Amino acid sequence: MFSAMKILIFTEGTIIMHNNGIGHSREQIVQQVKDNDPSIHDYRSYVPIGKAAEKLTQWKNRGAEIFYLTSRRKHEEINDVASHSIRKHKRTTKPWKIPYRNV
Repeated sequence: MFSAMKILIFTEGTIIMHNNGIGHSREQIVQQVKDNDPSIHDYRSYVPIGKAAEKLTQWKNRGAEIFYLTSRRKHEEINDVASHSIRKHKRTTKPWKIPYRNV
């Protein structure tokens, strides 16, 4: 019996990045992180990297079950990453269902 493919997506730095990283090289973005650029901590302003939103939509349309993994631990930050990243910029995906567990 066939079951849907399950995909685990790491959020920050994989499918989304801080707003000030737009138009910069990978090396420049890494330097911004090292320099603690203020936009790094503004999770609501995070933007999709490249064609991440389109790829996620294609996978979802092909029946994949997608799970998201964030490095954030505070409930507020988790909600910011979930509700203000991919969906904000590309309304082609449904809202994330993220169960909150404090580990």
